Amino acid sequence: YKTDPDLQRLHAALPMVATWDDHEIADGWYPGGAFEHQRFTEGPWDRRKRAAMRAYDEWMPVRLGGTARVGDGTRIYRRFRFGRLADLSMLDLRGYRDERVEADDPRLDDGARSLTGADQEAWLVEGLATPGARWRLVGNPVMVAPMLMPPRPRGQELALRRTTDPMTWGPAEPNTDTWDGYPVERRRVLERIKEAGVDDVVFLSGDVHTAWANEVELDGAPVATELVCSSVTSNNVDDFMGTKPRTVSLAMEEAIVRMNPHVRFVNLDDHGYSVLELTPDEARMEWHAVSDRTDPDASSRLLATRRVPAGTNRVLPT
Repeated sequence: YKTDPDLQRLHAALPMVATWDDHEIADGWYPGGAFEHQRFTEGPWDRRKRAAMRAYDEWMPVRLGGTARVGDGTRIYRRFRFGRLADLSMLDLRGYRDERVEADDPRLDDGARSLTGADQEAWLVEGLATPGARWRLVGNPVMVAPMLMPPRPRGQELALRRTTDPMTWGPAEPNTDTWDGYPVERRRVLERIKEAGVDDVVFLSGDVHTAWANEVELDGAPVATELVCSSVTSNNVDDFMGTKPRTVSLAMEEAIVRMNPHVRFVNLDDHGYSVLELTPDEARMEWHAVSDRTDPDASSRLLATRRVPAGTNRVLPT
């Protein structure tokens, strides 16, 4: 990856604030393993994890232990301050999490289960509740807003008209790989934000390869917002389903908004990047779509813009 000339130019031109999700080590990993790690063919899990963390430490512009020395630690969650305008808390939501459970597992509502780990949770809420900059940004690897997702129809059924009707896709379920899999901890974090009387918390999320703007609610009232970038090249919904862009996905987007009225924008098909602009008065996100993810000379176009006026915890159109 680091031999790619475009990536080299990016590193040379701009600072990068990065954190990891799962694929740096193995899909779906947590401290004790990963559901895609095969011990008998891929060796011991701890050896794989150590090797992956070492590669990340050596090749990514991140000081894992707080210094510039390679091998000085494994802690990647940290905080940056940009004057009085913004604080940015970068989370590690893989290195301390409990193993994922399915939506029908009674352990889902166990308050002892954690996505962040106890120390990181305390660090996060303390930072968000402490008076400081106008905007409290959270670099958040997986989506925080509660979300019911209609399951994708099977590819071989897409030619049938009935697959465009979300009511035929089966029951909606949460994605327990996100904060939806740790609802008690999420509620504790949101309650702390509300108790502290803090506005202007914005979760900057990724992982799902698609574009979103959400109001993050507690007991029906927004206490934060969430802006989610799409993927530049990785497959998203139309790619997974093998359908033309902006066809079947339109019905899925409509179903998502009906099931989740706190969703203020969703696009399941377009690839691209996002630009966040902050002023004391508002946070504004632009989603840009690339014309062809396989073409290094692709053009881009503005796909959508949403804004969050300061003090409102609301996502509004521009």
